[in-house]
Amino acid sequence: MKLTELKKLIKETIQEEQDYNKLFVHMLDKTHKSLADMSDMEKKHFFNAVDKAYKAKSEGRLRGYNEAELTAGQKQLDVDKDGEIEGSDLAKLRNKNEVGTNDWHFKAIMKMYDMAGSFGKKKISVAATGTTNASKRDIERELRDTDYNEISDISDKLGLKETKGAQKKK
Repeated sequence: MKLTELKKLIKETIQEEQDYNKLFVHMLDKTHKSLADMSDMEKKHFFNAVDKAYKAKSEGRLRGYNEAELTAGQKQLDVDKDGEIEGSDLAKLRNKNEVGTNDWHFKAIMKMYDMAGSFGKKKISVAATGTTNASKRDIERELRDTDYNEISDISDKLGLKETKGAQKKK
């Protein structure tokens, strides 16, 4: 999973949470009571009504009160499989999936970029970012945000192959 996909999924999850909170506040205002003023039975009815009105019990989607309520994409974010999406899960996922600057693919692509003329730099830019006008920094950032399979594909597109002790062009 790319970092951009991860950010999009987190943004969607947070938006669902915000939508739920807006509904919650709106329905609480309609009761003309605070939670502290409600009896246990009133609280139970209130929360059930909010959940029913929202139609998706999204309180579990971000904090994972019930793993069964996590979507398939959100389950991918739950690295430790405890039903909660926490900062530690996101850090582990990022470290697990992203390619480091010491990977031979990264080094070979950036070395090729440094040695290339304008046409070669455009070719590398297209292979790494999909645009012809990406800067060296944009390419580096995109390569760091890719997983091993993606950077291998980019290396293949550029004609790079791994050899013992060095990187060589095909």
